[in-house]
Amino acid sequence: MRSVIKRFDRFLRRRLEIFEFTRDPECVLRLRWVQARREVRLDHYLIRPGDRLLELHLWNERLPIATLGGAGLAYGVDARRLMLKSLRLVAQELSCNPQLSGALAVYGLTGLIDAGATTGGEKLARRLGFRLLPYQPPLGRFSEFWEYVYARALVWAYNPAGLRSLRFSKFRRTEIWMLKEELLRRFLEPGNC
Repeated sequence: MRSVIKRFDRFLRRRLEIFEFTRDPECVLRLRWVQARREVRLDHYLIRPGDRLLELHLWNERLPIATLGGAGLAYGVDARRLMLKSLRLVAQELSCNPQLSGALAVYGLTGLIDAGATTGGEKLARRLGFRLLPYQPPLGRFSEFWEYVYARALVWAYNPAGLRSLRFSKFRRTEIWMLKEELLRRFLEPGNC
């Protein structure tokens, strides 16, 4: 059954045109071109519907594996290190690849952070420079239920010990946003192109 879910995940990535932008084995992010669906104010800039964004996607196969005891301190340290490296790689790609120059911001959806909570994940995302906004599923709780089912299937396929912390009653997706210029300022290392 896990292989069926992984095959479906690969099919969905191809269908949605989610792409791998680096061969670095420690990168835990993939990208996808999308258009903004609504207005979002980020600092001094207003993202408008139709503006081009790069959507961040977790590279499930490369995420650290939680132990049966759950995601402890070592897991958190490793996940943070991999995310920092991945954001540096995204910044490098945005700076060096002219095909990505049209992106105004990076954006993503995550079920790992709750925008209204004061958890470690929320604090880390803000420290990294992300603006967190509550996600409003297109079809309300109906969408949310099926997004939860899919997220649970992915966790079961790639990281079964992570299921312990994935409960529908607490499952809330959050939007993470960052302007391209902010991403480059924070994560582009000098002389990478």
